[in-house]
Amino acid sequence: KTLFETTKTKFGTAHVGEKIFETTFAGINSVDPCYREISDFVDEHNLEAEFYNQFNYKTAPFAPPSSNLQKKAQSRRNGLNEEKRKNYTTRFDEGETLDYACVMVEIGQFLYIGVGNHRGYGKKECENNYFGKAIIIRQNNTSDEIQHNILLKIASMGNTETKQDKDTDSMEDLAK
Repeated sequence: KTLFETTKTKFGTAHVGEKIFETTFAGINSVDPCYREISDFVDEHNLEAEFYNQFNYKTAPFAPPSSNLQKKAQSRRNGLNEEKRKNYTTRFDEGETLDYACVMVEIGQFLYIGVGNHRGYGKKECENNYFGKAIIIRQNNTSDEIQHNILLKIASMGNTETKQDKDTDSMEDLAK
């Protein structure tokens, strides 16, 4: 039995199916623990997730970093750190690969990055290395409020300064 199927979407070729995190991340227990937590949340709430091996970050319809909802999803006090974003852009343009997929939620016409803001916006600004792994969670059949809550919950699971720093932001932090 196939664990996932491949489908064409407006963003390219995606893998979809149950437990998409586990079937697309070999050895998920050895990757950043936030992905395990997000995977459990997606499975528990029967959310639709798509995994892309070659997502085009350059043309992705990201919400502007200045949007109020994106600022909440990037909940650190100062929001997106331009120096850190530029550092990622330089590293990606020099050939570094995106090892950890950004996790995004599609709301309306935009993709909101819940996990991997600096990496995602860094990829978008690349001159030549703007393809990489991505996970998109779509909930077209739910209200904007539910979609916002999904984004903020995922962001609370993944907002850490680095993958080694596990001082995650709580839902209370996100409300500030």
